[in-house]
Amino acid sequence: MKGVVSDRHAEKKMIVTMNSKEVLKRRAEARFRQEARALDGQKAMTEYEAQVLAIREKTARLKALRLAKEAQGQNEEPAPKTNVRPLKNRGNR
Repeated sequence: MKGVVSDRHAEKKMIVTMNSKEVLKRRAEARFRQEARALDGQKAMTEYEAQVLAIREKTARLKALRLAKEAQGQNEEPAPKTNVRPLKNRGNR
């Protein structure tokens, strides 16, 4: 019977320890770290979305410039090709 009584005492002691300030402090710190990670994740996602938007805007702007240049090039006559002579081989000096 003595083993059963000591087990109950140990069990009560564990319950008291679980509710101690130290355990509560650990839980609060863990919750704080979890919230901080969530906030960092939100910031990272916001930055990522801003970068994606900037890339899309830049791409659209460059596409518009390219299309305008192509349209202007179609209206103008192409420049005549000039014959360029290749350099003569001078040999090794």
